[in-house]
Amino acid sequence: MPYKTAVFWDIENLIRGYAITNTELSSLSLPAILDDIRESGLVSEICHQRAYANWSNQRLGALRADIIESGIIPVQMFSFSNSNKKNAADIQLAVDVIDVANRSNVFDCFVIVSGDGGFSSVVNRLHEYGKKVVVCAYPNCINDTLKAVSDEFIEVEEPFDTPTLNLSAETQITTPGVLQMREEVTLEDSTETEDLLCKLHETLDWFESDDETIDQLSSVYGLSLSIIGEAFRSVIPNF
Repeated sequence: MPYKTAVFWDIENLIRGYAITNTELSSLSLPAILDDIRESGLVSEICHQRAYANWSNQRLGALRADIIESGIIPVQMFSFSNSNKKNAADIQLAVDVIDVANRSNVFDCFVIVSGDGGFSSVVNRLHEYGKKVVVCAYPNCINDTLKAVSDEFIEVEEPFDTPTLNLSAETQITTPGVLQMREEVTLEDSTETEDLLCKLHETLDWFESDDETIDQLSSVYGLSLSIIGEAFRSVIPNF
């Protein structure tokens, strides 16, 4: 069944924060993601698209051709603070999705290009309006709740060569911030409770002292437990 579709792009989620390098950004293709959406067979007629980011960031100029080619409307969102690593793009996206759903009967399907779990409540509200919701994200970055509440999930191929630190057969690190932490926080070999607690405190203190990593990894609710768990497992075997 064909659906008239609106696509909302969370660019900050796609680029994983504004600390992205130019080389990494050059490997991201919005038209390729759009092709994945169309080729999924879940939507047919895409009538409207908006992409949210702090477009005044010079690095995002690399996406200008993609925006034009794909017919996407860029929505400028300035930061709430002096740092442009973290702003209100996701909040504005959520507001606009609900506004469009309320004000227009044209769209039967909404595609949210993001793995951010904060959009789960938006998906639930769209369902109350009788809308179909498709979530599109990287397979390793999709929030489990968001994936569960969406009608369909489209997997996007990861464009970045994310390094992986192999600690053992059971433990791997894939989060960039945790990789950086492990370069400065050593592995704890002791099994004494006091030593282990000191190592946990050292790990948390590192995140607290590194503002750039916090800005990249945290949401409005702070660091997720999955990131903290990965950090702890990386410095304490069999945590």
